[in-house]
Amino acid sequence: MKDFFRGHDLLPEPLDRWFESYDGTGLGRVRKDAMPEPYGGSLLRGEPRAVFLSLNPGRPYLEFQGRDGAFAKEILGSSFDEFAAKPFVLREDWRREIGRNPYYEARVAFMRRWYDDEDLPVSAVRTFDLYPWHSERVTAAFKPDPAIIQDFIWEPIQELGGPPVFAFGKAWLDLLPKLGLEVVDRLGKGGRDYGSRVRSRSVLLLRGPTGGLVVAEKHSGSAGPPAADEVERLKEEVAAHPPSPSAA
Repeated sequence: MKDFFRGHDLLPEPLDRWFESYDGTGLGRVRKDAMPEPYGGSLLRGEPRAVFLSLNPGRPYLEFQGRDGAFAKEILGSSFDEFAAKPFVLREDWRREIGRNPYYEARVAFMRRWYDDEDLPVSAVRTFDLYPWHSERVTAAFKPDPAIIQDFIWEPIQELGGPPVFAFGKAWLDLLPKLGLEVVDRLGKGGRDYGSRVRSRSVLLLRGPTGGLVVAEKHSGSAGPPAADEVERLKEEVAAHPPSPSAA
């Protein structure tokens, strides 16, 4: 990360292959002038209660995320993990210049509904993107080497103490079984009816090597979390597949 702010464009192996695994055009082109975002929330401190897997960071705002943006000095003066520990989309300067971030707020709301606890802090959220570089839109498929995702996303998640993992977007449903996760149930479109009112919604329930469950979901129109009334249905299905003893 610090190499980016110092003006270095060359990426070492295997980051170069990760970068090349998406080839969007037009508004979907990769923005090399914006900082990559490998994760959100600290991996070294705190008590995560939910991990969210998304596709990519979306549109960049160079006044903050560019090489000379507001975040450069902070990260160069400390570490990315220290910077990531506090959600920048909730900062006063960000909200004043850019506005609210529905993407992040939806994930916090989903976590609180999942636990039925409106007091859970935003610091309990951890996020990872399948492709950590920005683009204003997504115009091509993400095709990362599963081994890269294993090393840079899945292994760090295993060090977080076993919070539930929620993955949104078709690319994750395709990729997660390639990481050695076992599909234990298929719900909605292409699987067992579980009462969802969204006809296009497909859900995979997967079990990782340590026994914990992963909920992966996709539906037409977006790669965001389900609405409030859908959360209870998912909770009931997850409760029917308790974690194996190795996850305790």
